[in-house]
Amino acid sequence: MTADEFDAVLAAIGWSRTVLAERLGMSSDRAVRRWSSGQNPIPPRIAVWLRQVAHALDNLPPPDEWRDAGAHRGPAADTALDE
Repeated sequence: MTADEFDAVLAAIGWSRTVLAERLGMSSDRAVRRWSSGQNPIPPRIAVWLRQVAHALDNLPPPDEWRDAGAHRGPAADTALDE
């Protein structure tokens, strides 16, 4: 995975470098910044995992009731999910 692809995948899944570092249990985003800049190679297992996350998000459609923008009834509509 190139640094450009790395940044594109993060953007596609909506994660910042800081969020990725937190998800990986890192104490700072320093290593992630180095991956993003191309200074250090992206570990292959991280590259595979990020591609899987992006693929899963691409293939996971929103709930049917949210596909129609007119169906949105606000935050109160989410309470049915807790039942």
